[in-house]
Amino acid sequence: MKKFLLSILLSLMLIPIFVNAKTCDTNKVTISSITVESKSESAKELDEATVSGKNINLNLSMSKVGDNIKYKIVVKNDSDDDYLIDKNSFNINSDYIEYTFESEDDNNLVKANSSRTIYLKINYASEVPDEAFESGTYNDNKLMLLNLATDDTIDVTDTLTNPSTGVQWYIIILLIILVISGTLYIILKKKQYIKFIVLIIGITIIIPISVYALCKCNISISTNVKIDKPIDCGSFSGDSWDVISYNVKNQNDSCYHVGDTKEVLLDGFGTHTLRIANKSTYTECSNEEFSQTTCGFVVEFADIISLHNMNSSNTNIGGWPESDMRSYISNDIYNALPSELKNIIVNTRVISGYSWMDSSNFTSIDKLYLLSFYEIYGTNSVLNFSGTEYDSTKQLDFYASINNLDLNLSETYKKYNNSVSGWWLRSPYTNNSGSFYGVYDCGYVEDGNSATNCGVSPAFRVE
Repeated sequence: MKKFLLSILLSLMLIPIFVNAKTCDTNKVTISSITVESKSESAKELDEATVSGKNINLNLSMSKVGDNIKYKIVVKNDSDDDYLIDKNSFNINSDYIEYTFESEDDNNLVKANSSRTIYLKINYASEVPDEAFESGTYNDNKLMLLNLATDDTIDVTDTLTNPSTGVQWYIIILLIILVISGTLYIILKKKQYIKFIVLIIGITIIIPISVYALCKCNISISTNVKIDKPIDCGSFSGDSWDVISYNVKNQNDSCYHVGDTKEVLLDGFGTHTLRIANKSTYTECSNEEFSQTTCGFVVEFADIISLHNMNSSNTNIGGWPESDMRSYISNDIYNALPSELKNIIVNTRVISGYSWMDSSNFTSIDKLYLLSFYEIYGTNSVLNFSGTEYDSTKQLDFYASINNLDLNLSETYKKYNNSVSGWWLRSPYTNNSGSFYGVYDCGYVEDGNSATNCGVSPAFRVE
């Protein structure tokens, strides 16, 4: 009987020869790149997607149902074997997040020594209920596997076979079942052969499975989708700056209206009033030649913080970027703001006009900036002005709403220490080299000597 069992054992060891197994170099199948193909406005990558071999790590955040992000993944096959992407292997269930694998066409073959583009779309499909949030956050963590295998019968959809012989998985399973059935019978009759039988069963299972697995690999995608619990929009005057920023970013700012005000304490300058000056966004805002100073959620000081000159040397050469005022606002005024406000102010691309001594508009990146003539009075103003930045900005929503074109100028008044006073604009006077424009106590715009101390009343953007 022992000789009989040994002969069975030897025959099982010949299975790899029977199936003519071919070793596939799966290490040569890698992810060469992953990039964001598209995303909704409030979907964000918390960390840039990383790739190591066939492993991908994604960390992102979403805030509302419908948020989505689509990744473009390039699979590189440097081996001499074709690999078929098994679409049925990508089956991930989540209560609130939908994960979808897409390809450019129905042919999911990654040919030898070539690359293939596939797509992963992550969509916030169902709203997370309040009870699912822990400490105000819900995290959807998933490990997804997308299988690839060599296949000599590519035209047979989703059928994985041994690449050299075409032996399919169900034949291997049938062989295992037959051997196990026979050995169980022997176990019942001859218990002393149990050790041999266990060894035979182990080899019977391991060899065919290893033959099948040699030519199979998978792409591993680890994801974390963070969803913050929605915050109710209250009022501009009552909400904290963190809440205001959150609601602006997530387009949940319907309770904030143009003209709403809020008090803020500046260290060394006392308490002042802020006002929502704009909420509109224009297609031009993405243009590098267009000023972002009227793009999105713009807040301005509704009063005057202090008095200061535009340039102590009485010049407008170099425009706003070279002015003493810009340095004063960027340092003294900005540093006096409360930290919670500074944390939500974003960089703004500022386009400014030039005088006759310069030749083109200026571009600067600022946290705080002065307004320009056109941002208050509009490009069709009846006031006499010929600033060069007329086509690089727009009128702010607040000033458009008070109809400055009909010279309703009372809303352009600003006070310093409770008295109406003039305040500087960043627009240089075009006909000399020493003046900037300002809004004077009558509400009209006039040019003034840049060395004169006049009102400081900047604006900024929140995202």
